[in-house]
Amino acid sequence: MKKISILLFIVLLISCKKEISINNNSENTDFKFIFHFDEEKGNTIINSAGTFPDGIIYGPGRLDTGVVKRCLNFEYGNYALIPALGTFKNNELMIDFWIKFHKFPLLDTSQNIQHIFGDQIYGVRCFVIYGMNNRLFLDFDDGTKWQTAIKTNDKLIDNEWYYVAFKYDGRTAEVFINGALNNSKLTSFGLKESVNTLNIGGFNYTFSGNHWLNQFYGELDELRVYNVLKSPEYLMEYYKSTKLNKN
Repeated sequence: MKKISILLFIVLLISCKKEISINNNSENTDFKFIFHFDEEKGNTIINSAGTFPDGIIYGPGRLDTGVVKRCLNFEYGNYALIPALGTFKNNELMIDFWIKFHKFPLLDTSQNIQHIFGDQIYGVRCFVIYGMNNRLFLDFDDGTKWQTAIKTNDKLIDNEWYYVAFKYDGRTAEVFINGALNNSKLTSFGLKESVNTLNIGGFNYTFSGNHWLNQFYGELDELRVYNVLKSPEYLMEYYKSTKLNKN
C-alpha cells in the first residue's frame, strides 16, 4: 500500500511539473520562440548569439513607455528585433499571440498595412504576419513575391483583445480566433528557412506623411512560435485559461 501511495505521488508530481512546463513556456521544448512582454525585457528560447540582446525594443517610445498592463504597446515607430528562427520541422509553422488593434486617427487608410511579425522586404524571406483593415494575413515568400497562405474571415474590432493562432502543415493553412477555427485553406507553399533578423511591431526605416510606414498600432502579448503543431483542443484550452488576463 505504501509503495502504491509513493507511486501515485510520483505520478502526480510528474503531472504537476508537466503542467508547470506548459505554463512556464521558457522551459518547454514545444516552442522555438517566446516573447512574453511581461516585464521590461522579453524571454526567448532561441540563442541570439549576442547579436541582439533579448527583449530590446527600438524606436522613440521604447519599452519604458511601451509597457501597458503587462503587454507591449507598439506605436510611433516602435519595433523589436529578434534573431532568425532557422529551419522548421516537416515544413510546418505555427504562431500564436494575443493582439489588440488601436484606432489611429492619423493613419492613412490607403496604406493601412500593419506589419506585426516576420521578415522585412529584403533578402531571402520566409513569412510575414500583417494586418490590413483589421484582418490578419499570413503570407509566404515564393521567391518572387509574397503570397497569402491564409487570412482571417472576420475583422478584429478596435480596442478589443483577441487570441489568434496560425497553423500550416505543408498542405493546409488555418487561422483560429479565440480558440475557434476562423478560416481554413488548402495550399502547397514550400516553407523556406528563416535566415533574416525578424521584426515584431513594424518597420522603422520609413516615415511617410504622418505615420511610420507599415507600423503596427496596437498591443501585443505572448507571441510564440512552435516546434510542433498544436491541436484545436489545446488552442481552445489556452484561450480559456488566459482570457481573464485580457479584460
